[in-house]
Amino acid sequence: LPIATGTYTISVTQSILGCLSLASSVVINVNPTPPTPNAGTVTSVNPTICGSSGGSISISGLLNTTLYTIQYNKNGVPASVNITTSGTGVALISGLTAGSYSNFRITNASGCSSGTYAGPVVLTDPNAPSAPVGISATPNPVCPGITVNLSVTNNPGATYTWSASSPNAGLVLSPTNTTTLNSSISGTYVVSVTQTVAGCTSPSASVSVTVNPAPPTPVAANITSVNPSSCGGSDGSISISGLIGNTLYTLNYTRNGNHCHQI
Repeated sequence: LPIATGTYTISVTQSILGCLSLASSVVINVNPTPPTPNAGTVTSVNPTICGSSGGSISISGLLNTTLYTIQYNKNGVPASVNITTSGTGVALISGLTAGSYSNFRITNASGCSSGTYAGPVVLTDPNAPSAPVGISATPNPVCPGITVNLSVTNNPGATYTWSASSPNAGLVLSPTNTTTLNSSISGTYVVSVTQTVAGCTSPSASVSVTVNPAPPTPVAANITSVNPSSCGGSDGSISISGLIGNTLYTLNYTRNGNHCHQI
């Protein structure tokens, strides 16, 4: 059993009644075994965009410009790839996503395999950006049909995603740091926004927008009046029913063509 690589010639003769035959020979090639990867020969590059396949793992110390099959596990799932090394003997496994890579084993074209490097080599996505800052809603609260301007401090290069707690909010979707809301339905709406940088999405920032209900329009059926009790007196009155109890309103009206208001 050869323990070193090389080319060996094995010869055999046979002897019968003291007569020795010519030798028969066979040539045996013992190919080199790829070196076992280790922490000193394995390097990695993380993806630069969240969720992308821009990561890579390099294994050095191999023969130059040589085809190898590299077996490994990604997050516990077996995988393999055929790679021709560079002119400096480096095998580059590219197109990798974030994850835990382990159990690297190298096999050459002769079927000789290295030992196994357990690793792991962990590739990570970039850190997610922080939540948008400076979120504001102006004016707030509002009456139905009034436009609310929403904004956060702009982070150059970021893409923004706006959302509302209800479709009744009337939120305008926008990829920028500003947008608007205009609702015809009263209620309190929570508006949230995230920012995405290099494919990584931040936690959300939120603001509550209150759309107060509009008072009902007065109609003849809910307006009653009491005439003054004396000529030139000021004890006449007009009552409007159907409003919310114990609530402050400003009433606008005209008297003999002149505009008036009363709180």
